[in-house]
Amino acid sequence: MGAIHDIRYERLAREAPDVPLAMGAEDQDYLLRHLHAVGEAFDVRAVPDTPLAAMSGRSLARHLARLRSWLDPQTLDQQLALGRLESVFRLVASAVRLSQLNPRRSA
Repeated sequence: MGAIHDIRYERLAREAPDVPLAMGAEDQDYLLRHLHAVGEAFDVRAVPDTPLAAMSGRSLARHLARLRSWLDPQTLDQQLALGRLESVFRLVASAVRLSQLNPRRSA
C-alpha cells in the first residue's frame, strides 16, 4: 500500500488532548462501525487495541493518521471505506474542538 500523507490528520494529533475525548456511546459505536468497515475493505486491523473510552484523543488521532497513511484505495469498496474514514476523522476533530472550548468535557 502506498504512503498517503494527510497533514490534517497530523495536525489533529498535535491538537488533541492527552486524555480521552468526551464521546457518548453512540459516537463510539459509530467510530467502531466505520473503522471495522475500513478494516474489512482494506484487509487491515483498523480498530485500535485500546477501548475508545480509555484512549487519549492524541492516541486516537495518531492511530487515524497511521491508518490513513497505510491506505491506498484500488477498488470502489476501498474508496467508499476511505469516505467512512473521513467521517471518523470529522467526528474526532469535532470532539477535539469541543475539548478545546471546554477542557472539562474531556476525561
